[in-house]
Amino acid sequence: MYHYQTETERLILRPFTLDDADAFFEFNKDPEVVKYTGNPPTLSIEEAKEIIERVIFPQYSKNGMGRLAVIKKENQEIIGFCGLKFIEEENETDLGYRFLRSEWGQGYATESAKAVLKHGFEDLGIERIIARVDKRNINSLRVIEKLGMTYDSDILCESLPSVKHKILRSDWLKHRKR
Repeated sequence: MYHYQTETERLILRPFTLDDADAFFEFNKDPEVVKYTGNPPTLSIEEAKEIIERVIFPQYSKNGMGRLAVIKKENQEIIGFCGLKFIEEENETDLGYRFLRSEWGQGYATESAKAVLKHGFEDLGIERIIARVDKRNINSLRVIEKLGMTYDSDILCESLPSVKHKILRSDWLKHRKR
């Protein structure tokens, strides 16, 4: 099992457990939150548990990484996820995040993603991390640019016109020193 945990100034990131299904359901049931992901809203807590078991846990055990619960330190509430996912078909490591709509615009995506990139490059030794973003998702595009990720290619992701951005370990080391 994957036991990684880290903290930022305002957040704790740790692997999901089945006890987190209620919170997972809360941010995945909102059509606006999943609008650009290609995934439909989650319909129940039971479905949230199934997704954690079927999608998230296998990433932890098979690839030693995965989407992490993002918890606000001030109230210990899970507000979303951020983490890495290995995409076998593409032989790529993908950065992804998703947050409760009420938490948008607070800088949590950037803050948690910086911690995740650090983990990927320093602890896991990954050389290249990508992010796939729907072209219409302007806010997410801003986040990945703040992280120092650069355009790689136009792609279809979950049948949606998207862009792939990348960051190499060497570029991350330079960007993080700024």
